Amino acid sequence: MLFPIPSYVQEAIRRKPPKLRNEGHLVLADSNLDKTGVFATAPFRAGDLLTLYPNDIVLWYTSGRSNGDTVRAFHRHGFPDIARVIQDYEADYRVYLREDIDLIAVPTLPTDDWRFWGHKVNDRTFGEDDDGSNNASFRASPNALWIVANRDIAPGEEITVRYKKT
Repeated sequence: MLFPIPSYVQEAIRRKPPKLRNEGHLVLADSNLDKTGVFATAPFRAGDLLTLYPNDIVLWYTSGRSNGDTVRAFHRHGFPDIARVIQDYEADYRVYLREDIDLIAVPTLPTDDWRFWGHKVNDRTFGEDDDGSNNASFRASPNALWIVANRDIAPGEEITVRYKKT
């Protein structure tokens, strides 16, 4: 049975790079937390949008995740074996956007577009209880997952966000 795809799922699938005013204000560099991290090269204020968590793969549960319904996978990258890509990356790079949409970032894709560096942002607490040391957090819209500054961030500071599901 084919289900009509809701407009917010279509928007997540078509996600174009957002227009953010901080172009050039983030850089990938060596991190003490992991191999690579995202660092500020200019000051950010609390509430500023920093980057987008990439939706390289959008999983849509036709009637919601909890119902165990059919999952449809969408992607723009021409993966020859989408099931294998999902299997390889879902454990570490899958985020739950809403009851019926999950996003998976594929870290092996090129990272030349700073607007999609969300999967390069590290977690200072390593998934443990939030101790307030992360300077950014996820903010969801119906079709995207943003990383937003929790507090003012100084140039040279690594952007960090808590990944543990609450």
